[in-house]
Amino acid sequence: MNHHPIYRIKADWARSPIALQSHSGLKIIDVDPVKVEELDQSKRENGATAVHKKVMGIFLASNTPFCVVLEDDAIIMPVRDWLSFTQFDFFIPFAHNRVHLPQDDTIRIGKLPKYGAFAYLCSRQYALRYHEFLEKGGLADVVSHAAAKGLSFGSYAGNAVNHDNEAPSMISEERRKDFLKKYPGQKPRSWISRLFG
Repeated sequence: MNHHPIYRIKADWARSPIALQSHSGLKIIDVDPVKVEELDQSKRENGATAVHKKVMGIFLASNTPFCVVLEDDAIIMPVRDWLSFTQFDFFIPFAHNRVHLPQDDTIRIGKLPKYGAFAYLCSRQYALRYHEFLEKGGLADVVSHAAAKGLSFGSYAGNAVNHDNEAPSMISEERRKDFLKKYPGQKPRSWISRLFG
């Protein structure tokens, strides 16, 4: 059951069937991606930022006080309490973007993971700041920290939402390959198959 609108940023194709399966039971509003034709990595990252800016614009044009943003390769774990954490202006339901940490629902007040914008809950106050940073050309998963400064924010000590590292992405493929080179022993799907297989 949704407490706030959940905007899901979709690719042009189903990138992660496992992630989409984990979204079942949620009332989702799909948002089309912002197309970037250039192959340059920085241009593709700008495309990712543009779609988060687009989502913030849609949210700010609504009359709802909070929203949730998901990318279509965000794998939601069974505990979904964070969807209603309105005591925060900004809440990220994970502790690490690329390493699949076990779920730990301990709330870290005033702490955010280093980067990652594939799942979050935010207030209108946060969205106004975030949108402004994105308008100025900041990358979505980098300026989130600056937008949260002075507001109430937090995250989990573990991951209640995981990123599907094996999902193909025109935007983050180079990042994914770099991660897999750095962490060759990481097996991103091993725990997923046990949960949803």
